[in-house]
Amino acid sequence: MDDLLDKQEKREYCDYEDCAWVENLGVSFQAMRQALELTDMKLRAGDTEFPCHRVVLAASSPFFRALLTGPMKEESRTTFDLQDTCSSTLSLLLDFMYTGKLRITEENVQDVLVSANYLLLGRLVDACSDFLRRQLDFQNCFEMYSFADAHGCEELLRATQRYILRNLPEASSSPAFLEAGFEQLRSLLGEDNLNVSSEMDLFRSIMDWVSHDVQDRSCHLLELLRLVRLPYLPTDNLNLISNDKLIAANPGCKTVLHNAHLCKEDLIPYPIEWRSPRSSTNQVEVLVVLGGVHSSQLGNSSSSLQHYWCDPRSQLLSWSKHSAMPHMLRNTVMYDVTKFRNDIYVIGGFDGEQGTLGHVWRYQIDNDQRETWGRVPALITSRYQHGSGVAGGHLFVAGGYDGREALNNVECFSPGWERWQPCPPMPEAVTFPAVVGYHKRLFVIGGMKSDSCAFPWIQCFDMATQSWSIIKTLELKSKGSKSVLLNDAIYIIGGPSNQVHVYDPENDVSFDVAPTLDIHVCAGVTVNNGKIYVAGGDNLKDRQNWNSVECYDPASNTWSIIGKMVIPLYWHGLVSIVRPNMPPMKAYLDSTNVYEVGPSMMFRGFQEGPPDHDPR
Repeated sequence: MDDLLDKQEKREYCDYEDCAWVENLGVSFQAMRQALELTDMKLRAGDTEFPCHRVVLAASSPFFRALLTGPMKEESRTTFDLQDTCSSTLSLLLDFMYTGKLRITEENVQDVLVSANYLLLGRLVDACSDFLRRQLDFQNCFEMYSFADAHGCEELLRATQRYILRNLPEASSSPAFLEAGFEQLRSLLGEDNLNVSSEMDLFRSIMDWVSHDVQDRSCHLLELLRLVRLPYLPTDNLNLISNDKLIAANPGCKTVLHNAHLCKEDLIPYPIEWRSPRSSTNQVEVLVVLGGVHSSQLGNSSSSLQHYWCDPRSQLLSWSKHSAMPHMLRNTVMYDVTKFRNDIYVIGGFDGEQGTLGHVWRYQIDNDQRETWGRVPALITSRYQHGSGVAGGHLFVAGGYDGREALNNVECFSPGWERWQPCPPMPEAVTFPAVVGYHKRLFVIGGMKSDSCAFPWIQCFDMATQSWSIIKTLELKSKGSKSVLLNDAIYIIGGPSNQVHVYDPENDVSFDVAPTLDIHVCAGVTVNNGKIYVAGGDNLKDRQNWNSVECYDPASNTWSIIGKMVIPLYWHGLVSIVRPNMPPMKAYLDSTNVYEVGPSMMFRGFQEGPPDHDPR
C-alpha cells in the first residue's frame, strides 16, 4: 500500500477539507463556555446567568446577530435578559447553538419552540413543529391549533388544520372540542374539505359547543350556523333545526334558515358560503352536458341524446354517462336547457319531422341515484331559438320563434302549479336571447329582431310590478351568447366575439372582463363552485374542435382551457347540478344515441360567417 502511495503522480495543488472541523469547532466552543474561557457576554433567565461568547450567539442566531452587529448594536452590553424563557429551556438552547444538538421531548417541546421562534432559530422551530405534528390526536388537536396560531408556526398550523378537517367527527366528540375557541371554529368549519358525513352532524356539533357555555357562546350561534351548508339538507332536517330552542330564540338564525329554504326553491341566489356542497357529504356539484348537435366532419351533422357529467374540481377529463335523453328528442334541436331546483328542463325546440315543439322534459335524480326523465305540461306557445332562466322561484321562457315570426311572449312555470302561465309580453320580440334571473327580476339580454338586425339592449321584467323596462347601460350586437349569474353580477359570454361583458344589476353599471380564449357560438355556459365554465359551441373556424371547455376564475380574472367534452357539440345544454357522489365511469360515444339531421340544422347568421340554410 505504501508503495502505491509513493508512486502516485505529482500534483500542483490539493484541496483538503476536514469534515469533522465544524463539529470539532462547536465542541471546542462548548468546552470553552463550560470552562468560562474567553466568554464576553451573559444571558440571564430568571436568577440564572449563562456566560457565553458573542461570536457564537451571532453566528447561530439571526436575532443575536442583529442585536450585536446591526445599526442598533449594543457593544457595551454584557448581559441580556430573556424574560419569558426559563433557565432549563435557555440551557438547552445554548447547548443547541454551540453544538447543533438538542433532545426534544413532550415535556420541553413547546417551551423550546417558543424561545427558538423568538431567537429566529428556524431549523429548530421546524424540528419542534414536526415533533408536535407527530403527537397530534383527538384530545390535543384544538389546543395545538391555538398554540401554533398564537406563535406563528405556519407549518404546524397547516398540519393541525389538516388533521382537524380530516378527523372532525372524532375530534368533535372529545372534551377538547368543547373547550375550543370561537375563532378556531369559525376558521375551520367553513372549509370545503371539512370531513363531515352530513351537514346535520356539523350542526349538532356546533350546538354541543354552544350548549357547553350558553351564556357566553350564544352570541356566536348565528355566525357558526352560517357555516352549515343548510340548502343541501333535506327540508325535514331544516324543520328540525328551526324547532331547536336556541335557534328559535335567535331572530338572525331564523332569517338564515328562511334564506336556506329560499335558496332551495331558487327564490334567491346562493351566497358564497353555500355555493357548493362538501364532497364528504356524498354530494357533489357536477357539470352536465346534454343533447345538442354533433358535427364530426364538415357537412355531416348529428343530433345527440347523450348525457354526460363530471366533477370539474378533480376529474374533468373523466366524463361519466347519465341516462340517455328521451328518444322523442332524437331529431330535435334548438331547444333550451336550464336547471331549476336542481332538476334539468329541456324546453321546446325544432323537430325535423314535427316542426316547432312545445314539449318540456324534466330530468331528476334522487338520493338513491335513481335517474328519471318525465314530461311536464307543454308550453302555451311552441317555440325554438328561445331563452330560459329562473327568477323569484319560477322558471321563465322568453322569446324565440314559432315557425312564422319572432315572439315577444313570456311564460313562467312553478312545480307547485304544474302548468305554464302567461306573463306580460316583452317590449321587443327577439330570438336567441340570453336569459338570466336575479332575485325577482328577469333579464332578457340581446337577441335577434330579424336575421340581419340584433336587439342591442337588455329587457328587464320586474315580478313585483309585473312590468318591463329596457336597460341601455350595456350594448350588444350579436346572437348565440349565454348569460350566467356569479357573485351578484351577470356575465354575458359567447357569440361571434370572445368578449365577456358584465352587468351589475344592483348598481346599473357594466364593464368587460378578460375575453375567452376561443369563440363559442351557441355554446353551453354555467357556474360551478364560484367559477364559470364554457363548453363547446361553433368556433367559426371549423367543425372539428367544438369540444373545448374553458374555465373563468373571477379571483384572477383569467380563462384557461381545462379539458374537452366527449364529443364536439353546439346548441347543447350545460348546467350544474348537485348529485350523489359516485365513482366515475368512462364515457364514450354511443352511436345508438346519435341521429342524422339535415343540413338545415347548421345555421349561421348575422355576423357569424357564411350562413347555411335557415330552417325557418
